[in-house]
Amino acid sequence: MTEHVCGLKGYTPWVDPPCPGCESTLLDMPELPKQRELPLAVDYQKPQWTHAEAVALCRLVESVAPNYGLHTALTGGTLYKDGERKDCDILMYRRRSEVFTDWEGFKAATAKLGITWERDYGWCKKAIFNGKPVDFFDPDAPDDDDEYPQ
Repeated sequence: MTEHVCGLKGYTPWVDPPCPGCESTLLDMPELPKQRELPLAVDYQKPQWTHAEAVALCRLVESVAPNYGLHTALTGGTLYKDGERKDCDILMYRRRSEVFTDWEGFKAATAKLGITWERDYGWCKKAIFNGKPVDFFDPDAPDDDDEYPQ
């Protein structure tokens, strides 16, 4: 049972105004503490990645990656967290048998698969696939490339 500020028990100000004990209304009630506004964890306006979609993309990318001295490894939230994620993180590592990688050739080949390359920050290369963001990580990228924005 709720107790009103005047001591009347069982009074619900949003259902029974004004209070029969003191004639006050909801507007006369002490202000409740405001709830802290939290940002939404998931922006449902933007397409999200599922684990299955991320694995399917890795398989598609891996179908051409070895031709350019690369292999594919899924990482990030789509690998180790439950639920949908805002982007898909893929680590592209150099094949041990290769001395160098051909990123330009790789980008051209994956563009034919539907990947749109947006920006190259050196170690992080931003792309879009089926309207969803993808981050390709290159651990062999030189340190002097464009700095990734925070």
